[in-house]
Amino acid sequence: MKRRTLNRLNDYFFKRLMGDDKRSDLTLRFLNLILNRTEENAFKHVEFLNPEYNPLTKDGKLAILDIKASVDDKTFVNIELQVSRQNYMPKRSMFYISRMFSEQMVKGQDYETLKPVIGINLLDFSLFDDIDTWHNVARFKLDNTDKILTDCMSLHFLELPKLKYSDIKKVKKLEAWGAYADYNLVYSLLFFIYISGQKIAI
Repeated sequence: MKRRTLNRLNDYFFKRLMGDDKRSDLTLRFLNLILNRTEENAFKHVEFLNPEYNPLTKDGKLAILDIKASVDDKTFVNIELQVSRQNYMPKRSMFYISRMFSEQMVKGQDYETLKPVIGINLLDFSLFDDIDTWHNVARFKLDNTDKILTDCMSLHFLELPKLKYSDIKKVKKLEAWGAYADYNLVYSLLFFIYISGQKIAI
């Protein structure tokens, strides 16, 4: 009998793992690690939302997100997994989080009540060939300054091929998440289960 190889970058597996109420604590661990949330300001609750967006116009585009969620302070999060190279990934991600941001407004609502939206993209390719770091963040900033205009929308790009480590057992928890998704590392899944303290059944 042939042993079946599990591709952990499979869309179905990824959504079952990261977008399931039964494993919401796993999603929280991931978000808190990627967003550098400490014990004091760590997210403690996540609610998974309908990931489908109907077209805004007759000829508009249907959008189906991988994972759409809100966390306890009502920050909204979109997590996407992309295996094949797409150079337009920043535009696609901006389109997704823009819809999430604009849908919050209803008639008579104050703009001050709008909550931040964060897009997190796990990529199995190098998007920024001229940048060595594997985790890059895009925010709205004023030109020629470090001043952030608003924290309403931000994008995280996790380029898995850029991960560098010699021994996965010594890797930091943040990098362990990326190593988990790298299907070239056979035992990375076991290591991830170890640091997460949770058994996974699919």
